[in-house]
Amino acid sequence: MLNRAVALLFIVVTLLLTSVSAQDFDELPATDNASTEIVEFLTAQERQWIIDNPGIRVSSELDWPPFNFYQDDRAQGFSVEYFDLLAHKLQLDYQYVEPATWDQLINQLQQRQLEVMLNIVQTPEREGYIRFTEPYYTNQNVIVSRADLPFKSMDALRGMRISVPAGGFYHELYKGADSEVQLELVDDAAASLVAVLEGRAQAALGQDAVMRYLINKLDYQQLAVTGVVLVANPDGPNMRVGVRSDWPMLQQLLNKAQQQITPGELTNLHQRWLSHAQVTATDSVVENSVNGRGVSWELLVGLALLLVTLPIWIAIAVARGRRTVIRKLLVERGVVRWLAILLVLLYLGVISLFTMLSLEQIEADIRAEVATNLVTINNATENAIRLWGTSVLREVHHWGSELQMVQLARQALQASGDADVDLSEALNAAYQHDLMQIGAANMVLVARDGRLLASADPQQTEGWQKP
Repeated sequence: MLNRAVALLFIVVTLLLTSVSAQDFDELPATDNASTEIVEFLTAQERQWIIDNPGIRVSSELDWPPFNFYQDDRAQGFSVEYFDLLAHKLQLDYQYVEPATWDQLINQLQQRQLEVMLNIVQTPEREGYIRFTEPYYTNQNVIVSRADLPFKSMDALRGMRISVPAGGFYHELYKGADSEVQLELVDDAAASLVAVLEGRAQAALGQDAVMRYLINKLDYQQLAVTGVVLVANPDGPNMRVGVRSDWPMLQQLLNKAQQQITPGELTNLHQRWLSHAQVTATDSVVENSVNGRGVSWELLVGLALLLVTLPIWIAIAVARGRRTVIRKLLVERGVVRWLAILLVLLYLGVISLFTMLSLEQIEADIRAEVATNLVTINNATENAIRLWGTSVLREVHHWGSELQMVQLARQALQASGDADVDLSEALNAAYQHDLMQIGAANMVLVARDGRLLASADPQQTEGWQKP
């Protein structure tokens, strides 16, 4: 009884612990750690701006899984939970607007009815009314067509009709009069796949993770990712958060919050929302594991049918042939005993084969799950490193292009250990003013002798100690 009680208690505790899912994380109240976090990486001016600007309106799409879609009466997806993380770190007061199509949301942003646009690509046209954060995900642009009619590149689609969401990245890219393709404009990515199935378009363009998700979810077995879209815009694969152009402070805050997101948090998001995108890798693992032994389920089913029908046939033969040669062979000469032994051995063989295939299937499932997790973690790590490197290079290039800061830095480097206080303050002011605008928190300028010449964080300047 004691063992049963302990086991029951363990099950109850486990269910209680797992009942708080990752989706419920953002509904948890802010802790003291969050407040400490704000003090550490936000200035007093930034904190006051957050207080003065409640009710920030954020885009919510109808159907763009796994990044941004509306289900169970709430916004969901990778981009939604990523913004929830940013807002949690900043303690923003925000709300998701009523779900709409991409074209409708772009119009709302232009009309200042929306402050934040998720999963958006930076283009020259959009820079006129949107400020962009650093990228938070890089996703390959792909071509989807019928599996029996592949198109490996845009060159193969010249003169043909492609389906794309109205107002989206591909609409902007190919809407010109000199475009070599014809456009079939639809509401969303799912509708673009339907257009291909119905023959209204030869192919659909979209982001890899989105297209694979929809093909699997909607069971469009006739469709497949058959090619890659290579565009002149190098930012095409990068997804960013867009902010209305007259709110530069919000862009600055979101950039700073992005730097506070840990690799573990990014990995969790990838595992929750993007593991399905690795279907080709995991499917090949399963197929090779199960079918690579040379034993098929069809063979085992045939043997099972043989084992079922053979005893029945023997029984019928014995019953009908009591005075025939069959009776003499089966009964008088003891063949029945040997047949029974043979049948038992065959039964044992079939059971062994079934067991072997079952174990192989279990092994294949484990391999598939491990492969999915490893690919997801690797992709998340690669994506985080790429985005971090891009951010650091951007900040270094920005600093190097500011002549005032370069001149001040040279003067500070030439000064002695007890450099002029005014020079140090001027360098810090210039450094903080420019780099804070692009969210370059935690960037420092250190001389060879260990002196801290400038920092984007005033508190870091005050507490700096020579290494």
